[in-house]
Amino acid sequence: MDLATDTNVSVLFESDHEIFRLFELPQDLAAKLESEKPSALYLKSATSSASKESQDFQAAVLCTDDKTFNLRQVHSSNSIFLIQSSESEGSEPASANLTIVGSLKTILEAQPADVDVVPIFQGLPSYNGQELPPQSEGVTNSGTLASSGRSELLSNAPVSRTEFDVMWTEITACELNGITYIPTPQILARAWHALNEAMTAEGIDPDAHLSIDDLCTLVVVDGFPRPLVKAILSRLSGDDVATTKDIRLDSKKATAWVGKMTLQALSVNDQPLGLQFFLQKWKDSLPAKWHSALSLELLEECILQPTSQTISYENTTASSSFGTHMSSKLNEKKSSTRKWHDKFRKRV
Repeated sequence: MDLATDTNVSVLFESDHEIFRLFELPQDLAAKLESEKPSALYLKSATSSASKESQDFQAAVLCTDDKTFNLRQVHSSNSIFLIQSSESEGSEPASANLTIVGSLKTILEAQPADVDVVPIFQGLPSYNGQELPPQSEGVTNSGTLASSGRSELLSNAPVSRTEFDVMWTEITACELNGITYIPTPQILARAWHALNEAMTAEGIDPDAHLSIDDLCTLVVVDGFPRPLVKAILSRLSGDDVATTKDIRLDSKKATAWVGKMTLQALSVNDQPLGLQFFLQKWKDSLPAKWHSALSLELLEECILQPTSQTISYENTTASSSFGTHMSSKLNEKKSSTRKWHDKFRKRV
């Protein structure tokens, strides 16, 4: 409202005015909200009640479709008011009324969060091919959302949908009978091996565009649930399996993943495996067209070689919390055993 210098201004204060909070948003987030296709905003509880004693506890986070922001409450020493204005017509000199309808005592600052998605999935039940409880029964696991399906887990996760989906795919999580499970390396290796054998028997080119439904059907008869097979395909594809019926497998990604799952599945009591034994098992689990790509270099971030002829799995990635753990003894040998790795990178 433009006020001339000779305008009389009166300020009225409503005794029942409302209390507001001001959101201070990063520039890129504000621009996204003002775009033609604004992102939805979600306020979520930041942590479980078990961690509220932490000094770093955040009561809530703000999520868009693909990013998460921490919320910090800032108290202002200044008085900030929300006002409505009105002008009085026909009076000399001109007058205006300002009515205080609300006040702002705190400001919420949204700051980009350093997201740790792993704790969201820790404590969930493992799936190793066991008989599953009926959907109505669920399972219990103190301190976790162990009986949650994907939708409930996402709605309670203090991260954006995209950040959640990335980890869901990375660890091949799947929903079975309404419950989220983390498949073990053993069931993943068996399911992939069965799928590879079925594709070979059917003469299916692993590098072609493949029908997800057809691939699932190939191994469902062997007792592997469709959601499990779809989770594997999603992990090994560059496509968004949730929105497409066909996929193209990424041969390099698949070769590395199969090698990792094979090594974890074969590891017993953290004992090293014979190198040639492992390489042959890895090769046997791959389509013939992919054999030439097999190389220990694909696994350099997750293996140890205690000797020139042995190999062990090393826990290094974010998703390793759900896999086989290496013993501390082998981890201590990391610096002295890694040197064997370069000698055997190209061996098949």
